[in-house]
Amino acid sequence: EVLPHMRERRRGHVVTLASGHPEQAAGFGLTHAVRGAVIGLSESLTQELKPLGIQVTTVDPGMLGGPEARIIARQVIADYDTRLGPARLWQEELDELVMAGRAQAVLRAMDLPEAPGHLVLGARAYERALRRLSALQAELSAWRNLSLYQSEAA
Repeated sequence: EVLPHMRERRRGHVVTLASGHPEQAAGFGLTHAVRGAVIGLSESLTQELKPLGIQVTTVDPGMLGGPEARIIARQVIADYDTRLGPARLWQEELDELVMAGRAQAVLRAMDLPEAPGHLVLGARAYERALRRLSALQAELSAWRNLSLYQSEAA
């Protein structure tokens, strides 16, 4: 509904929210699937909208505590309890000051002439994102030969 107006004005900013735990963890499969879809959509939108003067930023606010975390914690399945119990019960407490700071960071990004495509908020989320990048780089390096393998027939 908003994009036609942004296209007409040749400016605007789409902000998507990819919340949840950014690292793969047992018990968070659905969260990772949705998160991946939001990030993929946002990256495609960036390519489509940038030539029209419209920016796209995907915000990772870090793990948010609250009622959702408590609902997950009540849904314990015995078969998974020893492996997933700690993940299901984990909850990061955020006070209003922290949330206000994160909201201000998003508003600042929207004011930039060229905003970030990915904005990770909070020290924990930032460190998790760096660990994920490092792990991916290590895996790519470890399997480089197999990735670049060409059969004798090729």
